Amino acid sequence: MCIRDREKYDWRKNPFHNFNHGFTVMNSTYIFVKTLKMEDIFDSKYKFALILSALCHDIDHTGKTNMFEVNSLSQIALEYHDKSVLEQHHAATTFFILRDQRYNILENLDDEQFIQIRKLIIQNILATDMRQHFDLVKQFEHLVKIYSQNKSHLGDTEENKGVLSSFLIHTADLTGPAKQWEVAQTWSRKVAQEFSNQVVEEAKLEIPVTQYMICLLYTSPSPRDRQKSRMPSSA
Repeated sequence: MCIRDREKYDWRKNPFHNFNHGFTVMNSTYIFVKTLKMEDIFDSKYKFALILSALCHDIDHTGKTNMFEVNSLSQIALEYHDKSVLEQHHAATTFFILRDQRYNILENLDDEQFIQIRKLIIQNILATDMRQHFDLVKQFEHLVKIYSQNKSHLGDTEENKGVLSSFLIHTADLTGPAKQWEVAQTWSRKVAQEFSNQVVEEAKLEIPVTQYMICLLYTSPSPRDRQKSRMPSSA
C-alpha cells in the first residue's frame, strides 16, 4: 500500500504536500503515541487508525488550499460542496486505494471492525483541516480541565478518545517548525514555494489572490539557496 500511496502523493510533484510530508506526519504521530503514553489510552484499533490516517492525511493533494479549490470551482470543490474539500478528498482517496484487493490491508477485519476503523480514519483526516484548529484546541483544553479537576482518565469515553486522536494528528501535521533548524528551514522553503505557485495560479485565473501568500514572492532566499531548493524567482 505504501508504494501506491507514494504514487498518489507524488504524481503532481508538489514541493511540500508530497509523500515525504505524509510519512513525516506519520512518524511524528507514532512518536507522540509512544512518548506521551498514549498506549495507555488507545487500544490497537485507535493506534492503527491513527498511524494509517497520518500517512494518508494529504494523499493526492492538489498543492493548493481549500479556498483556492472553492474559488476556482474545482472538481473536488463541486463534489464536496466547498466543505473541507481537500480533507474529504484525502479520506475518499484512502478508501479508493483500500478498496483495491492489491492494497487492502483491512481485508481481514470483520464488518464491525472495518466500520470502526473507517470512522476513525475519516475523523482523523478531517481534523487536519485548519478551519478545525480552534475548535480542536477548545475541546482539548476542556478535556484537560475536566481531567485535572476530577482526575478522570483522559480516554474514559469514546468521545474523549476521538478528541485526543484528532488533536494528535492535527499537532503532528504542524511539527515542521519544531524540528532541527536545517530540517525546519527546508520544509518552510518547500511550503513557501507551494504557496507562491498558488498566488501565480490565482492571478492567472483572476480569482481572489490569497493575501498572506503574496509577500512570499518577494522574500525568497538568495539565488544560490533558491537553486538548491528549486524555489521560483521573485516576481
